[in-house]
Amino acid sequence: MTIENYFESDEFFEALAPFAKYLTDESIYYYDKIELVGYFISIGIKYSILFRNGNELNIDGISDFLKNIVYKAFYLNHGNGISSNYALEEIAGELCTDELLKRLNLNREALDDESIKNRLKLYIYNNLVETPFIFHAFNSANYESILINGLDPNGTLISQDEFNTINNIFESYGTKMALGFQKLNCDGKISFSLTPKVSYNYGIKSPEWLDSFAGYKIQDNSIDSYVEGNYELSKNGLSMTMKKNNFDMVDEWYVNNFFEKAWKIYANKSPMLVLIPSEIVKEVDYYNSFYAHTPYENLDKFIEDCFTHYDSYIDCQTSEKIDISNATFIKLPSYNMLMNRLDDLNNRIINGDINLSGLENSLHSR
Repeated sequence: MTIENYFESDEFFEALAPFAKYLTDESIYYYDKIELVGYFISIGIKYSILFRNGNELNIDGISDFLKNIVYKAFYLNHGNGISSNYALEEIAGELCTDELLKRLNLNREALDDESIKNRLKLYIYNNLVETPFIFHAFNSANYESILINGLDPNGTLISQDEFNTINNIFESYGTKMALGFQKLNCDGKISFSLTPKVSYNYGIKSPEWLDSFAGYKIQDNSIDSYVEGNYELSKNGLSMTMKKNNFDMVDEWYVNNFFEKAWKIYANKSPMLVLIPSEIVKEVDYYNSFYAHTPYENLDKFIEDCFTHYDSYIDCQTSEKIDISNATFIKLPSYNMLMNRLDDLNNRIINGDINLSGLENSLHSR
């Protein structure tokens, strides 16, 4: 198994077992569920980057790492999701220090030696900060195009002329931004982040313009119809919008054809994430020298700060084509796959096939 398919694997979902009941609770706002799962995906990717070999991400030990994070998050918040990532970042720093020491056959007493600690800091800094990645979450319908063309600002499956026509039609009836921020964020631009922190949330709604256009909700806290892949709800919601605004027959016909085309291309496709080592980061990041001039007595805290260093860079853009020759493509679970797998996981826990107390004992024994 590699990082490319890890987040669709049984190992990943079984690591989430303590939260299976919470994540399948229909009363919980779906965004809170996505944010929680997205955090575990993000911290798993950061772990694999920390222990990478060159540009090859390493997942040795990732399942035990995630099980520990999930277990501690679960009992920290009594099974009620997570109120903040800060406590988890602290846990992640501690666990990664332990893993790094284990790989070197060292114990924590070795960190009293400043030369050892400084060499470990340099390794951590180089892997997490000095030679970082850019992240671009996308709908898998775009995968073949990206493989052939790279991340091309003009490499769209639907032309900008079609987008402009749809926007103009809706604006003529007084509705602005029918396609969300497509014109602002997508026309001639590629969006990316310097962190995987928001990748899952972006990925399952990709492309965002279609989620804005065709994503309808039965109630405020429910999943929207595009993310869920609910064709009927999306179609009916769009029809009601046009009826409410008295669209004429020609405009309604054009909008419906556009919807059918877009739905066929993108709906019910899994999200993906591409990671690319890139010099773009050095053009965007202004605080890289921070670690070189800040003393750290605690290696756990140093890893924690390196993990979160790029977390504020979640919406960067470029009009330049991005080369993907050294890229890593990671498959992410669709919302429906996520919920189906979690339902199955929860049923296995209820039936006694998975013992959460046994998980607790196994983690304590490590």
